[in-house]
Amino acid sequence: MLRMSEIIEQALCRHPGLPALTSGNVTYDYTDLHLLSQRVIARLSRSARPGQRAVIVGDHSLASVVWAIATLRSGLIYTPVHALSPVDRLSQEIRCAKPAVVVCFDEELAGTLRRLTDAEVIVAGPLERIAADAPVAPTLEDTREPVAYSIFTSGSTGEPKLVDVGHRGLEPLCRAQTAAFGLRPGLRVLQFSSLAFDASISELVATLYAGATIVVPDRTDRSWLGAVNECLLARQCDLATLPPSVYARLAPEAVRTLSTVVFAGEALTEPECERALKHARVLNAYGPTEGTVCFSIAEVIEHVGDIGTPIEGYGLRIFDAETGRYADSGTGELVIVGPGVALGYHGDGEATASRFRTIDDAPAYHTGDLVSYANGRLSYIGRTDDQIKRLGHRVNLTGLETRFSQGLGFRVAVLVAGGRLVLAHVDGPGEAEIMARLRRLAPMWELPDLVVRLDAMPLTVGGKADKNAIACLIGDEHGRRLSPDVVTEPDVTDFDRVRGIAEELLGQALDPDASVYDAGGGSLTLVSLQVRLGEYYGEEVVQTALEALDYDFTVNGFVAALNGGRDPGSGTVASVVRAAEKELDAWHVALVTRRAGAEGDRRRVLITGASGFVGGRVLDRALDVFDHVYVATTGVPEALPAVHAKRWGRGSEDYRTVDVVTFEELGRAAENGELDFGAVIHCGYEVNHLLPLERQVATNVAATKQVALAASSAGAGKFAFLSAASSGALFDPVTVERVAAVPEPYSQSKLLCEMYLDELTRAGCAVDVHRMSLVYGHGPQEGGFLANDKYFQLLRHSRKIGALPRLVGGLPVCDVRTVVDRVVTGLAHPEPTKQIIVDDIYDLERLAHAIGIGAADVLEFDQWCEAVSAAGVSDPRWLAAIRAAGPNLGPIDGPHTLAKGSLLEELMRVHGNGEHVLIRD
Repeated sequence: MLRMSEIIEQALCRHPGLPALTSGNVTYDYTDLHLLSQRVIARLSRSARPGQRAVIVGDHSLASVVWAIATLRSGLIYTPVHALSPVDRLSQEIRCAKPAVVVCFDEELAGTLRRLTDAEVIVAGPLERIAADAPVAPTLEDTREPVAYSIFTSGSTGEPKLVDVGHRGLEPLCRAQTAAFGLRPGLRVLQFSSLAFDASISELVATLYAGATIVVPDRTDRSWLGAVNECLLARQCDLATLPPSVYARLAPEAVRTLSTVVFAGEALTEPECERALKHARVLNAYGPTEGTVCFSIAEVIEHVGDIGTPIEGYGLRIFDAETGRYADSGTGELVIVGPGVALGYHGDGEATASRFRTIDDAPAYHTGDLVSYANGRLSYIGRTDDQIKRLGHRVNLTGLETRFSQGLGFRVAVLVAGGRLVLAHVDGPGEAEIMARLRRLAPMWELPDLVVRLDAMPLTVGGKADKNAIACLIGDEHGRRLSPDVVTEPDVTDFDRVRGIAEELLGQALDPDASVYDAGGGSLTLVSLQVRLGEYYGEEVVQTALEALDYDFTVNGFVAALNGGRDPGSGTVASVVRAAEKELDAWHVALVTRRAGAEGDRRRVLITGASGFVGGRVLDRALDVFDHVYVATTGVPEALPAVHAKRWGRGSEDYRTVDVVTFEELGRAAENGELDFGAVIHCGYEVNHLLPLERQVATNVAATKQVALAASSAGAGKFAFLSAASSGALFDPVTVERVAAVPEPYSQSKLLCEMYLDELTRAGCAVDVHRMSLVYGHGPQEGGFLANDKYFQLLRHSRKIGALPRLVGGLPVCDVRTVVDRVVTGLAHPEPTKQIIVDDIYDLERLAHAIGIGAADVLEFDQWCEAVSAAGVSDPRWLAAIRAAGPNLGPIDGPHTLAKGSLLEELMRVHGNGEHVLIRD
């Protein structure tokens, strides 16, 4: 039997050089992860002894996954806790766990945790700092501790129960899932589950066991669901384990990218099953937390309620509660038997004794699930008690009633009606107040979908709430009874209905132009919104509207999308542009005030985005042109010169006149008047076409404004901004109509930046605006920058099948050397310049020449997509992205220099035959 630490240790050593873990532009291979986890273990060893418990309070980030893997490898008892749990819940869980050390990833949360525990609280810093600061240490000494990890679940009282899971089921789990899921080296596995949910154990451990790659969505400022959608579209995941209710909320393009879907955490419903079968291989996995993640797996070809056959090492019994007998088949409570059965509930002997048994000298667990077992196949029927699962978390209705009644101060009944979790009451306040109070008492997956006030609570003869009678009073999902404090109009407008539902779910007023995420909602709020709005408008209509909003939600934006799209005169674009217009006067004053007669040294330059494709080349040129270079980075300042030097073959002496700072440090220096440079080249713009406009404003536009303020503070005379040719050919003043006419939020945000930078010109710093077309000219070592370029992937796929799709218009491109020349030389001219940079425009004939096929080998766009799919030469994600882009390339009109060359031909010669490279930024 391999122990947890041995499974991970051997996996990390067995696959040297293969990609192990990736998120955004960061990738660690197995050797990197081996060393990095050793350094994390070295840090943990200063705070805990082998066999003690380590609580990890984190979720959905590269750093939390690395710490999780290291803790699982360390010999400490890994115990994850959800970082977004209410404080009362955190307090209960930490008291139950009695950890030696608690790890979190946020200073504010650390303050709360220190008030809840006497254990040492570690705030995990950037991974790069751990790698640099902590010495390498061997794995903590193995004490033969029987517990491998512990996961919290809810028992019948509603109090958190800590399930202690042993080592014996881990290796069989890894072998079974590797075989059933088709895991293999190089396969990319989405890390979706909360670390506090036991499915994350198999996402991490089984993936590493198989030599595959864990892909963590890069959340940054977007919603989790939005981050997952983007990750599936852009990061090329092959397999994902998802609850059906989450799969139902994924964008259609994201759904089509997955080649294998494993459903888990909830009963698989027919609509999700049928949808998945259209695009992917489908598996249905079942397993309680008390059974080492997974007990059975079914290969699904149609929806029959099958949860498969037991995996290696497991057997089962069917328990008849009326007779008290166990059978080998039939219908009754499922009892799982085998080495993967957990050790019990930590510190709760009574609860352990009630569920855990020994059958034929093997450990067994009574699941409470009602099943039918015949001919080697299991079918899930329901629960033998009143527990349900929501988004993979077990929720006990009796426990919720107890906790909610105590916390609210009046009696409530909790039930499921019409597929919804309903809270019914008689004496309470309005729904909004109740929901606000419940958010402080319970995690999101326990919150009711509907709060209903009744005239009187119907009771059974035994004096308990009669839930069947309550369900009848509520009515069906279309004719449900509403709380008296909710006013319904006989002729409600779309705006009033949408806003009312959103405010009902949030429990507070909502600005019509504010994102639901900015108002305190999360991905579960969006799921609830989609369900509620779907009742009025239909599921497909609501799905289409949310897709148009990039799975963000504003009331105005949604109403506009219902009517066929975004209204240029109202909704998100209008509110964002008008908010910017209102800010311009104050923004101009801020720029002038910051400048205050300062005059920067023109031999010194500030550069952003130096780790990117264009920005790295700009920095390389700047080292030879300027006396001193400041670099502002979102990464680790100490690492950038070494990475840049390796890319360009430079020595450390070339960076003696380079100062690298974070954006936070740049902002402080600007406020204190400590900056001295005469020119700025702003390349640092996150290329993310899936972010909605509000998020682009909060990230990219905000960063541009920060750099502009720094330019004013330093007294810079020239500012070069790398904009996008897709923002349009005109350089007229920015208006709502102009922004609305631009096809997607990324390019819209570039226009907003130009509007702010016009004020910088008025304040005395001349701004060059370079609207770039598609930038190519990648050297042999820069193939990784092409990994997410859909046009490059289109050409590669075309070369593989020997045919191009019929494309409309021309593909405008420019050489990166042209861009760098224009940007750097433009700084020497005192007057502002605005230009579009296009070196060449490729029509269909020239595209065919670039990839080396005949001009006659052209298929209609849909035929080409089908041919690529049939040939099996494309990852489905790229094909989905190309389908979404469609056949229209769209020529660029306006002032630009056109110098015919062979840019794409050179690109395909250097990179067209190779696979794209995973890079570490």
